[in-house]
Amino acid sequence: MIRLLGTVELMTSGGAVDVGPPQRRLVLAALAVDAGRPVSVEALVDRVWGEEAPEQARRALQAHLTRIRRVCERLDESVGLIRRSGGYLLDLDRDRVDVHRFRRLVRQSRDPGLGDPDRASLLRTAIDLWSADPLAGVTGRWAGQARESWRQQYLDAVVAWARAALGNGDAGDVLDRLSPLADEHPLLEPLTAAYLRALHQTGRTAAALDHYAESRRRLVDDLGIEPGTELSRIHQAILRGEADEAVPVAPRPLLPVPAQLPGDLPDFTGRRAGLDRLDALLEQLGPPLAVAITGTAGVGKTALAVHWAHRVRHRFPDGQLYVDLAGFAPEGPLVTAAEALRTFLAALGVPPEHAPVTLHEQTALYRSLLADRRVLVLLDNARDAAHVRPLLPGASACLTLVTSRDRLAGLLADGARPVDLDLLPPEESRQLLAARIGAARVAAEPSAVAQIVAGCTGLPLALAVVAVRAATRPSFPLSAVAAQLRHARSTLDVLDDDPDNDVRAVMSWSYRALRPPAARLFRMLGRYAGPDVSVAAAAARAGEPVARIGAALAELTRAHLLREHQPGRYDMHDLLRAYAAELADRIDPPAEREAADRRMIDHLLHTGFAAAMLIYPNREPIALSPPGPDVPVPPLADHKQAQAWFTAEHRVLLAAVRRCAALGWDRLTEHLAWTLMTFLLRGGHWQDWADTQEAALTAARRLDDRPGQAIAQRSLARALSRLGRHEESDAQFRQALDLFVELDDLAGQATTHDNLSHVLVTRGRQEDAVRHARRSVELYRRAGRLDGVASALNSVAWMLAQSGDPAEAVACGQEALTLHQQIGDRDGEAATYDTIGYAQHRLGDWSAAVARYERALTLYRALGDRYNIAATLWHLGDTQAAAGEPVAARRSWQEALAGLDAIGHPDAETVRAQLAGLR
Repeated sequence: MIRLLGTVELMTSGGAVDVGPPQRRLVLAALAVDAGRPVSVEALVDRVWGEEAPEQARRALQAHLTRIRRVCERLDESVGLIRRSGGYLLDLDRDRVDVHRFRRLVRQSRDPGLGDPDRASLLRTAIDLWSADPLAGVTGRWAGQARESWRQQYLDAVVAWARAALGNGDAGDVLDRLSPLADEHPLLEPLTAAYLRALHQTGRTAAALDHYAESRRRLVDDLGIEPGTELSRIHQAILRGEADEAVPVAPRPLLPVPAQLPGDLPDFTGRRAGLDRLDALLEQLGPPLAVAITGTAGVGKTALAVHWAHRVRHRFPDGQLYVDLAGFAPEGPLVTAAEALRTFLAALGVPPEHAPVTLHEQTALYRSLLADRRVLVLLDNARDAAHVRPLLPGASACLTLVTSRDRLAGLLADGARPVDLDLLPPEESRQLLAARIGAARVAAEPSAVAQIVAGCTGLPLALAVVAVRAATRPSFPLSAVAAQLRHARSTLDVLDDDPDNDVRAVMSWSYRALRPPAARLFRMLGRYAGPDVSVAAAAARAGEPVARIGAALAELTRAHLLREHQPGRYDMHDLLRAYAAELADRIDPPAEREAADRRMIDHLLHTGFAAAMLIYPNREPIALSPPGPDVPVPPLADHKQAQAWFTAEHRVLLAAVRRCAALGWDRLTEHLAWTLMTFLLRGGHWQDWADTQEAALTAARRLDDRPGQAIAQRSLARALSRLGRHEESDAQFRQALDLFVELDDLAGQATTHDNLSHVLVTRGRQEDAVRHARRSVELYRRAGRLDGVASALNSVAWMLAQSGDPAEAVACGQEALTLHQQIGDRDGEAATYDTIGYAQHRLGDWSAAVARYERALTLYRALGDRYNIAATLWHLGDTQAAAGEPVAARRSWQEALAGLDAIGHPDAETVRAQLAGLR
């Protein structure tokens, strides 16, 4: 037997056999994870050395393999190392590798026909296979990634075993196993829930309540969420003294059902072997299942994945999630796992501002939401295994499809199943052409079709472009199309990313058929910073009016050189973008390319400035030079349109900040970061906020722009605080404050103190928070900024109510309220009514608190602020419950719960628990 779930060892009937040094044990582990299947030399080198493989890696690998083979030959055991074409196969029963046996036992335990005793027995056998940390004693990227994945599988198995064992009355055994894990993983709610039940069943109710309180504090402080349904219900049942077997585990609240799959190709054809392989994997193994669809650029990985996903989506009624990770985009950054998770969490009903900050916390929440749900997840264009590992669902009924040009060896080691796409064979290439241009036309000219198929080398992207050319010229004989392809092929170089220069020839040939405006736009879009482009941005890049750019976009779309993936938004295949960029470098003068970049940045900056002022009208504006006459700035009518524009252009704007920083356009870097700040703050995109402000700070220092430096440092400090990087945040706040003092900028100092007060109160430093809030009021008064005074006074009131001085909080809030009414700030007025209501609740003046909450509700309803309507109703219910009015409290909480559920807010779980506990 080979042990991987602990120290890597080869075990025999006589005990452990010395395999050799750590690197050789790593080679054995790299073979054992694919026991019974050949592993390529490239995959073995990647698993052992990763990207830092030395020149002699293959020679060193061969030496390790020779010694492992000799060890196997000396053993009187049915294990051997066999050389296979392109790799090596460890020949032994997979059940004799502990990680494979572990997974088999876990799969068997999911049989719905099993009772708790049998399920608990299978799972106990599985988790007993773990002797220590997996792959102990070996290091490296692959080992670390496998270790992390297996740990998660172990935790899932332990939780499943604990639930079955508790149902079987084995609480003492569960408590022994879970005690160290519960301390190590305080944010893993299913584990905490099982631990609470075990404590309760063994008579340690006080310890269960203490542990719940600590877990809730960590969830609120670290993730910004309240405990989920199961944890809350168990807590309520323990409080009521109910027997554990009577603890009801309520069904999860209804989540949105995302349907994010891109449209299927209506004329998809071929790929019979790939489709059969996918069907067989789903039938034989079923979810949870991960499939890696790999192959060269343009080979049709996405088309196959999307087509098959549409065929089987009825088996995943809880939804389909999709993201293009842009792992190989020639321009612009890839979509990080954190960005993808924020998108997925939003689709699953988590508002962006309430999504966790760190990647680990985002992954934990994502997997919790998908647990026990049947969702299909399509991760398109992954860079490598590490890129997608945080996006894989946990132990659930989900199916994950990953497409990549990379072999994804790390995912295959974790149990993902490969579907490797090769170039289309000649017959399927002919079928694709027939589907696009008609079977009769293909049958009429077999010789020309054979030349076209050969020229396109079986690459679907090339065939699709040729088919468009032929379909739009039905009077052309296919022999003429083949001749044009031959002519184009003779005049072009080789694209590095392509399997054959014929592919580039096809692109060139399609490009040459464009009219000059469309050809120029195609070249300009090759250097576009961002994943896709709007009509207005395309017009800016080309220097053309929006009204005239539509014809060029339509021509590029008809030629399949551009795709309108959403109404009014266009993207381009990576190979096409690389080719367009090459053309631009060769044809367009540097000054013209730079002018296109400047027009695009100006379009984003001026539209972003208008959007920023719409979503935060009281913000102190920056001074911008007017846009050029050839820079479109589309009008935005209101807050809703501004928010939609930022959402659509989010990644484009981030790419633009990076582009400006790289080109040394420092003033534009500063200004773009300024426009993004409020959107990133309110949307919970805190890492993006920190990154853009870092770029702005660097730019301001190069410009010796002291005011800009102070603003960037203050904003960076707030972002770092949200990310939990408090020491760095404090240092940036101090430096920003010093700069504002040096500049004698009273309003800047006031805003910094106000920001600091809100940061400090979240850390439990109420007295310091009050002090900074009061200083903010004083400075705003000296600066003559009534809007700032009103906001800061409300901050003081809130801090006082938190720190135990609600009477002064009411007085301060009343002063803030008068100012908000004087300047007509209805949003600030509503927030202040809510603050005063909270303070009066703390004073025990229930009727006054209710009146203030109801006034806040009236204003919030007029503003259409859905979250704050629900939050104020929640506070109102708290006051009504404290006043001994349970019927009114129930009514308010029920309305608050409906509102929070409607927007998918995690606070809904707390309100639901309060309703359950209301007598």
